[in-house]
Amino acid sequence: MAEEEITIDTASYEREHGHKPRGRDYWRFVLCTSRVTEKDHVFNSKTAMSYDEALQEAKALAARRRANCIRVLP
Repeated sequence: MAEEEITIDTASYEREHGHKPRGRDYWRFVLCTSRVTEKDHVFNSKTAMSYDEALQEAKALAARRRANCIRVLP
């Protein structure tokens, strides 16, 4: 079975901050699903970490929850 592609949406973050996500911070993500029966899930990094580290954690959680997109919150 092929792994489903997870889309990363940074548009709202970029509008708010004027640049792509980068650096070290407390990151917030919304894990989106197209299934009507499930609510979107908000993931907050528990410690300050690099964007790449936080995104890897968000991707792992999204895969477990079978989410199909990750939205980076401003």
